[in-house]
Amino acid sequence: MQPRGRSAAASRCTASISTAARGARLSEQARSLSWSAPPRAKTRRRVRCVNVRRDIPAAAERATRPHADARGMATPLLLALALALSSLAGGCAGHGGGGGGGGAPTPRSGPGAATSPHSATGSRSGGVPIDTVFIIFKENHTYDNYFATYPGGDGARRATRSNGRSIDLEPPLTDLWYPGNNHWDSAHIDYNGGRMDGFDRGEHVPIIPLVSNGPFVTYAPANGQPGGPAEYYWRLARAGVLCDHYFTAVMGPSFPNHLFAVAASSGGAISNPNLVTNRVKVLDAQGHVVSHRATFSRQEIATTLPNELEQAGLTWRYFSESARTPLAYTLDWLEDQGLGVDAIDAFHHARDFATSYITTLPDFDRNFAAQLAAGNIGNVNWIRPGAVHSEHPGISGVRAGTEWTRKLINQIGQSSYWSHCAIFVTFDDYGGFYDHVPPPQLDAFGLGFRVPCLVISPYARRGFVDHQVYEVSSILRFCEQLFGLPAMTARDAQADGFTHAFDFHQPPRPFSDFHF
Repeated sequence: MQPRGRSAAASRCTASISTAARGARLSEQARSLSWSAPPRAKTRRRVRCVNVRRDIPAAAERATRPHADARGMATPLLLALALALSSLAGGCAGHGGGGGGGGAPTPRSGPGAATSPHSATGSRSGGVPIDTVFIIFKENHTYDNYFATYPGGDGARRATRSNGRSIDLEPPLTDLWYPGNNHWDSAHIDYNGGRMDGFDRGEHVPIIPLVSNGPFVTYAPANGQPGGPAEYYWRLARAGVLCDHYFTAVMGPSFPNHLFAVAASSGGAISNPNLVTNRVKVLDAQGHVVSHRATFSRQEIATTLPNELEQAGLTWRYFSESARTPLAYTLDWLEDQGLGVDAIDAFHHARDFATSYITTLPDFDRNFAAQLAAGNIGNVNWIRPGAVHSEHPGISGVRAGTEWTRKLINQIGQSSYWSHCAIFVTFDDYGGFYDHVPPPQLDAFGLGFRVPCLVISPYARRGFVDHQVYEVSSILRFCEQLFGLPAMTARDAQADGFTHAFDFHQPPRPFSDFHF
């Protein structure tokens, strides 16, 4: 399926205010909270300043274990196939859609329902010196895979297999390590009712046990000090906040979790799109897995955060990095980079979609600075790397992927946005790698397994390991409370909006604290 929106045009912010005026407003807010407002550059910037109150609803209660069922195709040969296809490509490869199964779609339950999109609201009172949020969404690693030995974090270097025997998490032979599957059914086999001992069965790919430990690997240095391919993330954790109980929204692969990242719902989706049929699998209200087209109507996903931002006179951008080479185009296609959040009708028909959904900008690690300098930044910004920079197992090396993230964050940190922004770096799904913490089950869809999440900001706590339970809906809740927006579904209404990660009474920290 071709992606439904493509534009490189820079959109306009809804309000244009001088930084001097914004600084005055923030200073007035700051006096009420007894902290000093951050300094502002003496240039005009097109960004909206808002007042907020940081009230957080109670955490969601645990519910029943998700329904398990079979799911689409395994991907161990993606890279070889991509190389073969790229040798034939003279230009851009197409983008695919779809998941298998049969039967008609039915009404959703849980996070797919969103029966009352405006049932919970944030409030505008008090003052928080943040008006810009960046959400960087990487691919397919668990917390234990990157941070098993991080001091003060809830990590593990040993796993239990289905036969009851333990196994060490070994360093992988390459930072392109492919552990196995990350499908809905594989994830539930791995989970095994919360025992977390099914990874040797759920991730079983015939060749992997012959040559490797499969899912039982970690990039975390044995000595608990920054090092190895993920060293940059360790240094960010030591400077800012590492969340060691941040889980994926859906037990399974990328596509439903990407939908959650803008809507706090997957519309019931539990699979990636099938590249041939343009269909996905959904879990219906009766717990049955059925086939569904790879798009979702307003009846299935009523609204998204971009829609809510627009209604409040605020701005957004969704940056999806484009490819430059035939190989990169092919890898993007195979990893469904072309079919994502624009599969949501409400999002696709947002007023500013044509100018705010940006999919033609390559090489963010070199080119994002121009977007920052031009002011082509929204109040909330989603940043999705192309496959070759995503850290996706078997496709993108960890070291190269973290270097891409480092350059991107450095561009943000060296821009005028630093003094009033929050940056979240997280991952869409677990990728098939082992993790030892059983995810809380909030509804029939998840939570899924733990993944890393880092918080970087002038107001991020220093070297703090945050043990609070979060998921991607928590980032949405942070934005909702920051800008006084309503919750969209039960998931974001019940999520903790990172109440422990920030200290708005501390002096704003310079970016040099995070510049590595």
